[in-house]
Amino acid sequence: MAGTHAPDVDRTAEAEKAVRILFYKSTLAWPRLSGDDVHTSQMMCALARLGAHVTFATAGSLSSQALSGIPIDAAIELDGRDGDFDHVATPIRLSALEERFQHYWGIPHGRITALGQLANHIDASAVVVAGLDALPLLAGIRRGVRVWYAGDEWTWHHLSQVQMGNVTSWRHVTAAAVKGLYERTYAPHVDRAWTVSDADARSLRWISGIAHVDTIPNGVDASAYTMCAQREEPETAIFWGRLDFGPNLQALEWFIDHVWPCLRRTFPAARFTIAGYHPGAAAHRLAKADGITMLADVPDLRPLASRHAVVVLPFVSGGGVKNKLLEAAAMGKAIVASPRTLCGLQGEPPLCQARTSQEWVDVVSSLWNDREARHDLGRRARTWVTREHTWPAAARAALDSIRRSILQAGVPA
Repeated sequence: MAGTHAPDVDRTAEAEKAVRILFYKSTLAWPRLSGDDVHTSQMMCALARLGAHVTFATAGSLSSQALSGIPIDAAIELDGRDGDFDHVATPIRLSALEERFQHYWGIPHGRITALGQLANHIDASAVVVAGLDALPLLAGIRRGVRVWYAGDEWTWHHLSQVQMGNVTSWRHVTAAAVKGLYERTYAPHVDRAWTVSDADARSLRWISGIAHVDTIPNGVDASAYTMCAQREEPETAIFWGRLDFGPNLQALEWFIDHVWPCLRRTFPAARFTIAGYHPGAAAHRLAKADGITMLADVPDLRPLASRHAVVVLPFVSGGGVKNKLLEAAAMGKAIVASPRTLCGLQGEPPLCQARTSQEWVDVVSSLWNDREARHDLGRRARTWVTREHTWPAAARAALDSIRRSILQAGVPA
């Protein structure tokens, strides 16, 4: 492993002092469109509030809104900064396969060097890189615990979308093989990886060979997502998320094909709203069915969600923790979800689970017909999520993970 081996007493002292954490993500979008955007920004905020010194680095320009309210020490745009933090650049040697993946992601060599120099400059205890494209940046780190904030495990993510009867889905087999090779290629540069569920952690250990993988479930900002006084509209359901994301599209396709026609026969005035970002042709096709409205790039989903009676999460693929489920629970909404949606949840979430299309029809119909049951389910959902899925708890787990690596013999301090 990279770095020097400090005596045990030095590692103990390092673990006990306030840690300095350098985060890297190639972009930090506003609005926060992806799970990586959500968990990176929220984790930085929670760690800083626990007393960690947090610096954020990114590839290019930063939106001031993306970092608004996050109490970090500094935000650095790396590109073009090679040599700014250190007079002598540390040589970086990549294998031929590492270089191929580096070029595949379009990462210039200078960015890798600049992040390593910045880590030395701020005396980082840990460097956390977030997102699938960020792994090559760890090759330049010579000081601090090297952490990949993986979130979901991407090989499993792709394989879950393969449908034997759908030839177009077979491309995910190739994508899974490439992602698995990529993870294993860069595994020697990773001291710890963070995923959001035990299933993701098991998959990452097996596929990448990374020894130390921690499960750190996502939290939710319960002050931003809260119960609203909006009047619910009867016989309505809503789904939201990125509309260019495979598992979201497969969930919508299944629900619209197998559940929605039956609900409309029983409830002719029923309405289903699809809300989210980046709708493509596939999303537009799904929204053509009777009673369905698609709203693209809604600036604030909360008032819209609050007006709907039920939140439906009919996932048939994908993994990880669904941020939309945590958000819906924090808003006190009645949730109907497939078993796959429950991956990575803590405790006993009070929501309605449905497997078959008939179960979906029965459960949604029952909730539409019982206002008090809906509201009771929503109140209990908020109580559950504010107890089991908080960002301070996630940040404490992240700090414990970093400190364990600092204390482990042979891991750079």
